Amino acid sequence: MGGGGMHKTHKNNNISNKSPSGSWSMSSSSRIDSNRSTIPVPDCNCGLRTTMFKANTTKNPGRPFYTCPFHKNDPRNCGYFIWFDEWEEILGAEEVVNAEEKNLGRNGGREPVNERLLDGREVGKGNAIDAKWKTRLNSKLELMAIDLRMLKYLVFASIIMQFFNIIQNK
Repeated sequence: MGGGGMHKTHKNNNISNKSPSGSWSMSSSSRIDSNRSTIPVPDCNCGLRTTMFKANTTKNPGRPFYTCPFHKNDPRNCGYFIWFDEWEEILGAEEVVNAEEKNLGRNGGREPVNERLLDGREVGKGNAIDAKWKTRLNSKLELMAIDLRMLKYLVFASIIMQFFNIIQNK
């Protein structure tokens, strides 16, 4: 899944990136204006098209990645980050799913596509991607559950405070 194209790079040193675990790391990177029309660009958690950068670190020299288009200091920055090669793997897994959905009519619909993908008989390499995304999804779901519990406590506390205000005003 490559994709050719000319790239213009813009030096943008000391970009902070938020990892999926929520921690921030400093790195030096260059922005890439990509003419890759064959590979769709991912959307970040803000719902916007991500920006591609090239890492200039000793650990990942020249490795391209996508991140939220908002500047690291902008409160609207959602912290989205994915390496370009990981994005390509995800797109490859989606191509397998799309191909399987097309073939579903050929096998009479005897076995759902998702079951074949989940038990690993069809995807092979995609299993590592599936596991990684399941882990990320589970982490986000756990954080959402915590947020929901805190929101419930806040609503409950607000109701109790209103109740006491009504009692005091009588």
